Amino acid sequence: MTIDIFTFCDFAQDNNGKMAVIGTFNMLNMANLPAIHQNLYIALKVTFTSEEAGKHIIKLALDEKETGKPLLPPFELTTDIATNEGRNMSINIPINATSVRIEHEGTYVGTVNIDDKVKQSTELYVQKRS
Repeated sequence: MTIDIFTFCDFAQDNNGKMAVIGTFNMLNMANLPAIHQNLYIALKVTFTSEEAGKHIIKLALDEKETGKPLLPPFELTTDIATNEGRNMSINIPINATSVRIEHEGTYVGTVNIDDKVKQSTELYVQKRS
């Protein structure tokens, strides 16, 4: 399995197998902190080979890098990947985290685990505008 897309963005949507991703970023410049970020989308696209058909557990976490404190509640999805005549199968997972409370500047780490193995991490930087 491979992770084709794992990004923070302004909007993400699955539309019949097509993933729409708008405004990807890895930094938030906040006017004031603490603050509420109204819509923090995470776009995730995972591709499985035909040999990997079957049930898989996908977990996503977004935690403060220094303390490990979660910025978002953990996300977990159990999926059953069907065989597709020997072709790879992709799933799109758009996540909309609404009203995310960000307390302070810092680095936050997004991590994707599949079947309890870390598959990919990415960082989100938060800073206060000067």
